[in-house]
Amino acid sequence: MKGVFRIAAIDCGTHENACKKQQITQFPTFRIYPLLPAPTFDLTEEEMFEKQKVKQKMARLVPGSNVLKVSSANVEAFLKEKPNKPKVVFFAEKNAPFFIKALSHKFAGKLIFGVVSKSETAVVQKMKIRKFPSLIVFQKEKKPELYKGEFNFIKLFDFLNVYSEVFVYKGVKDQAREETEYHKSSTISKHWLTEEFPELTGESWEDICLKSSKLCVIYLTKSNPEDKVKHMFKKVQDRFLRRLERGVEFNFMWMNPGVEADFAKQFQASNYPKVVVLNPGRRKRFLIHSGDIEFDSMSSTLDKILGGDARFKMLRGARWPNFKDRSVKTD
Repeated sequence: MKGVFRIAAIDCGTHENACKKQQITQFPTFRIYPLLPAPTFDLTEEEMFEKQKVKQKMARLVPGSNVLKVSSANVEAFLKEKPNKPKVVFFAEKNAPFFIKALSHKFAGKLIFGVVSKSETAVVQKMKIRKFPSLIVFQKEKKPELYKGEFNFIKLFDFLNVYSEVFVYKGVKDQAREETEYHKSSTISKHWLTEEFPELTGESWEDICLKSSKLCVIYLTKSNPEDKVKHMFKKVQDRFLRRLERGVEFNFMWMNPGVEADFAKQFQASNYPKVVVLNPGRRKRFLIHSGDIEFDSMSSTLDKILGGDARFKMLRGARWPNFKDRSVKTD
């Protein structure tokens, strides 16, 4: 907690007026002053003498909404977002600890923070991470730098301060406005870019398929995909993410043909679920996966595409079909 919070003590016998002004009537009192507009609060006598309980109470006050969860589904978008701002990627056993959240708050508007959990094996292997925790800083047109020091707030603050556009001082005031502005403008805040298996809709279409420069693997189903199906596609995605040297990349998603009927009918499928691989380039081509929807069969189809042995069909029409308008209408 050192460096994250300002901790002070006051002798109410010597500074009686100051304590009266704060309405202190019991001794000892451990009062916490969160960032405005949150009200102050006191710890109980039991809490104030137990280090772990004090730490838990204080850690809850550290904003964490601006530490973005990075996965194989959005890692490229994360690294390309706002290219002039350094990206700080923390590799954790599971979630970002409170000192990483505190650092992201201190450097709001200067550095962009993301966390990768150990379970994201494709990203971990791609970035050659061998131990947890680890931290890498990515900068435009520079070699990524692996942090080699101790994992505490002060050491990391000094290390990261070098990468901020303008040096940040440890006594910096709340930067909530900058955090809010970043998240309003960030494409990473679009939920389909943080989901491992996003739904293809009119909103997500350009981000996850049309402008992604990848082939779009689309699972067509009239209901939300089951967890076992998502897990299978995640395994396939991880397998081919490690084979980027082949030159062709895939994005994985699902679409409801009952809702997006105009788009789905272009694939000429008569029953569901189905899997379609769409090439959204100028020639607008697609391929219907003919095997079972399981890991080995899906991998075989994608291997054929990588080997140049797959036969694609041309999509009908010069323009892309329309997606259903899902915006909420108000009077």
